[in-house]
Amino acid sequence: MLRVMAEIFLEAIAVVVAYAQQLRFHVLPGSRPEIRELRAWDGAKDRFILIYVGYSHAIDDFSRSYLGRLKKHGAYVIFVTNFPGFDVQSLDSSCVDVYIDNRDRGWDFAQYKTASEYVMERFGEDVPQKLVYANDSVFYIERNGDDHVSNLLDEQFDFVGAFELSGRGRNSPWHLSSWLFSVSRGLFLSKEMRGFWSGHLPLKNKRYAIRNGEHKLTAIALAYSSKVRAIYSNDYLISALRQSISRKGSDRTFALISSAIQNSCERKFHDPVDAEDFVNFVRRNLYAFSPIHVFSLLLIADFEFPFVKKDLFWFGNQTYDALWKFEEVISQVAGMEVASELLRYFLRRGRLSEAGLKYRLKQRIGLA
Repeated sequence: MLRVMAEIFLEAIAVVVAYAQQLRFHVLPGSRPEIRELRAWDGAKDRFILIYVGYSHAIDDFSRSYLGRLKKHGAYVIFVTNFPGFDVQSLDSSCVDVYIDNRDRGWDFAQYKTASEYVMERFGEDVPQKLVYANDSVFYIERNGDDHVSNLLDEQFDFVGAFELSGRGRNSPWHLSSWLFSVSRGLFLSKEMRGFWSGHLPLKNKRYAIRNGEHKLTAIALAYSSKVRAIYSNDYLISALRQSISRKGSDRTFALISSAIQNSCERKFHDPVDAEDFVNFVRRNLYAFSPIHVFSLLLIADFEFPFVKKDLFWFGNQTYDALWKFEEVISQVAGMEVASELLRYFLRRGRLSEAGLKYRLKQRIGLA
């Protein structure tokens, strides 16, 4: 009961802050988004729209590499940021077509909203068959294949997400991850989606963004169509686990995900590990995991997965002893220079449990 009351209280705070921020964006001069069109849509070469959210002070090399890769597939890139004082000199017309400064508005979905409303106004009914949404909460690592791109652009589906999250009760229903997803033209133009964007407040609160962004968007997609899928579904992950055990052995496969599994579920496995017992345990407990945090190293090592979450170690999903396994895997697929750069990033950032009390409280109510 106390926990439920605390959650209701936190949600009430989020609503109050939401309306305060919404009012600020309407009354303060210079608070409306700044939009620069660097290149017009070219129907001869542009195949889909990519809405890409940047959280950093500039476009880093990882984002630039990913945007360049998607441009080769025909992306028309709308780059949107809410970072105060963003370095516009870092913009590169070879990988960005439209730049939107969203004036410190909200979390990721506030950026998606502003860019989506720009697309509605600029393109009207003439939007392409696919729109892809992504953000720079991940590091992109160059790999040989682009299977995830072809999956995102698959016109058989109205909504494609990267991972599915099985959900843990009322506060986390089944949903698809929102750091990378695509929608069809039909879903984008539907009255349900238009209503979703118009009703989303530009609140800089992560709890609000997850509940009223990520969760709600999946519900709208499911209400609109049955053609919804995750690229790296739970079935895919279990299959990948079995394949790695079969090809590389259970001890090696176990080493790639054991830290995150044990840290999430507090079950200790001991050598020798029974492969079938381990696979069945993972299958039964997928609801308790954040899939990208648990399976990242395995997917990167064996399945050409090109992403590393920037909060891989932040929330304690992975323990520090996994850093050295991480460095080993990244150096093998991307080189020691990239591995060292990412290792330094994780060591500098540390973990939430090491942050001060004030920051941890802000994080708890979604303000950081």
